Amino acid sequence: MNCINCVGLLLIVQMNFLGNFLPNVKKLPDVNQAVVALIVPKIMTFCIEELTSYEERQPTVEAVKLLQTCLTTFRGPCGPFRDRLEKSLIPLLDHENSELFELICDLFPLMSGTGGSGGNSEKDKHSADWSNMVNRLLKEAYDTLYQLYCDACPTLEVS
Repeated sequence: MNCINCVGLLLIVQMNFLGNFLPNVKKLPDVNQAVVALIVPKIMTFCIEELTSYEERQPTVEAVKLLQTCLTTFRGPCGPFRDRLEKSLIPLLDHENSELFELICDLFPLMSGTGGSGGNSEKDKHSADWSNMVNRLLKEAYDTLYQLYCDACPTLEVS
């Protein structure tokens, strides 16, 4: 086993450990604040970088599962990463790995709960941002369906 494989295996083990450990940390109020302030933003940054470097290597299912744990357990600190997360996930929606695809699809509803915890104007902006993202996803789905079935129904036009 070469050194690169060892590093990859170590990263997978670390991501699995964190994914299992983080939900239990939420139960400890003293440790919780330190995790929220220091560790969760670093984990989010690492996982997003892991997903965006997929041209060099395959994105790992473990990184997506760890993102899912963070979005489920610590919604507030994940808010600032919502845009970067969306930009890193959209290109992976056509990935051939079905398990990865399903996990990515499961992240989008969780993203709706991040951010928007401030005043009314911030909540309104959060709602508008989420609505815009859903509209972009619907347009992508429509464009894809149009490309697949344009010969069967030539009266449809791409908007």
